[in-house]
Amino acid sequence: MAKLGELTSPVSSGKPDPRTLVPTCNVAWEKYGSKVTAVITLRDVKTCKLGETQRIQLRPLTNLLCPVEAIKRQLAACRAINSPTLFSYGDRNGVVTHLTKDIVNRTLQVVWEQGGFQNLTGHSVRVGGASLRYAMEIKTQEICKISQWTSNCYELYMRVYSKEEKDESVDLMAKLDQLWETEGQGDSNYGLKPKDVGTN
Repeated sequence: MAKLGELTSPVSSGKPDPRTLVPTCNVAWEKYGSKVTAVITLRDVKTCKLGETQRIQLRPLTNLLCPVEAIKRQLAACRAINSPTLFSYGDRNGVVTHLTKDIVNRTLQVVWEQGGFQNLTGHSVRVGGASLRYAMEIKTQEICKISQWTSNCYELYMRVYSKEEKDESVDLMAKLDQLWETEGQGDSNYGLKPKDVGTN
């Protein structure tokens, strides 16, 4: 997990600054068993010392929430609009817009409200992500590593799932997996060359 401000740009246009943006060249691929993980390198983040970088490893999932497939799609989209910035998009006139924290937050609020969810924030996502992993009996040490937490601040994020909530979450993930398999999704290169997605 990463903070939204570490992945987005302070401004929506202009020449990219590699210190405040995530260039597409900062995406690498590593083998994970028979699968491939996407690794994003971040610079100048709060949890790193001066000059150090942070590596976020995204592991593949077998459903619509797969972050590796999302990165593949985004890389293909960036290539189509000739954008060097990973989190960006282009309009019909070819103008590239870098995603800012404000743009992402406003867009997410609209989507969540359309789905009937109110007052969700980035904090809500971090609480949900950490709590779900904890409910699935992932060790707190691993959760802290994923979340880049270096102290016991994880205690502020953990929420204990009831048995019913855990069963509901497991059932939902199983349904997502089944839908992904039924629709025949996943493992696509979206027009990218095998070497660009670590499959050569």
